[in-house]
Amino acid sequence: MLGAMQQSLVAFARFFTGRGWVAPAIAIGIAGSLSIACSDPGKVSAEAAKEHVTKLVEVSAKDVEEVRTGLPEGAKLMVALWNTPATAPAAPVEPTTAGSGAPSGSAPPPSGVPSSAAGAPPSGAVAAVAAPSVAPPPTPSVAPAVASAAPSAAAVAPSAQVALSASTVAPSGDAASGLPPAVATASPTTPEASAVRAALLSTRAKVQDLRVAKSTFFALADVQGTVLRNDQDQDLMVGKGLFPSFPDLKEALTGSYIETTGSMPEAAGLANRPDGQWVAANPVTYGGQVRALYVTGWSWSAYAKRLQNAVRGDVLQSLAKGKNEPLIYVVLLAGKDVYGWETPEVNIQAVAQLDLPAKLTGPAPVAEVIDLTGRRWGVAAKAAPALGKGIAIAVLRSET
Repeated sequence: MLGAMQQSLVAFARFFTGRGWVAPAIAIGIAGSLSIACSDPGKVSAEAAKEHVTKLVEVSAKDVEEVRTGLPEGAKLMVALWNTPATAPAAPVEPTTAGSGAPSGSAPPPSGVPSSAAGAPPSGAVAAVAAPSVAPPPTPSVAPAVASAAPSAAAVAPSAQVALSASTVAPSGDAASGLPPAVATASPTTPEASAVRAALLSTRAKVQDLRVAKSTFFALADVQGTVLRNDQDQDLMVGKGLFPSFPDLKEALTGSYIETTGSMPEAAGLANRPDGQWVAANPVTYGGQVRALYVTGWSWSAYAKRLQNAVRGDVLQSLAKGKNEPLIYVVLLAGKDVYGWETPEVNIQAVAQLDLPAKLTGPAPVAEVIDLTGRRWGVAAKAAPALGKGIAIAVLRSET
C-alpha cells in the first residue's frame, strides 16, 4: 500500500513538473516523509499495543467474574471441615458400683455381647452388680451428654469431637431476619492442616468456576486472619496474618464476599522481586457463626504471565507468513508500582518513568513510543477496574 502511494506521488510530481509548477525533488521528498511516518516501527507497535491491552482488560473482567461466582459456592463446601459426621460413635459407658473392680472410665463390652465374655473377675474379687437388663441408650449427639458420661475427652473419637463441638454452638445470627452471622472469637476445634489442604483441593475440583480460575493460591484463614493452610505443596503463607497486608478482608467477617489488593511477601509469584496481589475472601459460616475465611487470589507477576501468554498466543495465530514475531511484555500497574513476569528490569523502570496511570483519565487506552536498548517500543496502558481501583494493564511491543 505504501509503495503504491509513493509511486502515485512521484507520478503526480512528474505531471506537474512538466508544466513547471513544482520540482520533482519536492514531491519525492513528500513521499519520503510519508514513508518514514507510516513505517515508524514504534508507532506501529504502539497502535498494536493499544489493541492488545483493550482485549486484556476484557479478559481480566472475565477472570474476576469466575472468582466472584465460584468462591461463595466453594465456601459452602468448606463447611464440611466443621460439619463432618463422626466416623464411629463413642461407646456408651454403663454405670458401675463402687468396688466393682472396673477402673473409672473403662468402656463396657460391645453392645450385644454378654458381660461374661468380657472376662471373669479374678478369684476372690467381689462380683460387680449386674447392669440393668435394659439395652444401653444410643450415644448422645450433644457435647454436654458426652461430657457427663465420659470422664475425659479422650474417650471420644477425634472425628466425633469436631462434629459434636460444632453442634453445641448456639447460633447468634438469624438467617430469617437477615442479621449477619456472629464471629467465633475462638473456634472450639481448629481443623488440622492436612485436612484443610485436602478440603481446598477437593473444593476447587468440585466447583467449575474455581477449577478454571486463574488463581495462584487458595487458602483458609481463621477469624483472626491467620492462614491455616493453602493448597500449595510448599506453603509459605501458613501461620502468617492476612489482615496486615489486606486490611479490607476484615469486612468478610460480617458475612460478605470481599475483593481487595495489597502486598504479602509470602504470596509473591517471584522470589527475587517485590510483588503485589489481588485477593478475594468469602466467610465460611457454620452454626450461625463465621468460622473461617475462604481466600483466593493471584500475584501480579504471575497474572502478568497469564495475560502475556494470552496475547502472544493471539499474535502467533494471526501472524502473516514470513513475518517475525514481535517482542511483547505485559505488566500490571498498581499506582506507581510495575509488576511483570519475565520483563527485563530496564523495561520495568522505563514503564514506571512514563507514569501511565496518571494519564489514564478515562476508559480509553493511552500509548507512548520509547527508545530502549536500541529498539523502538510502543507502550499502551488501560485501566482495569475489575482488578481494583488504581489498577491498570500495560503492554510493551517492539517489531522485529
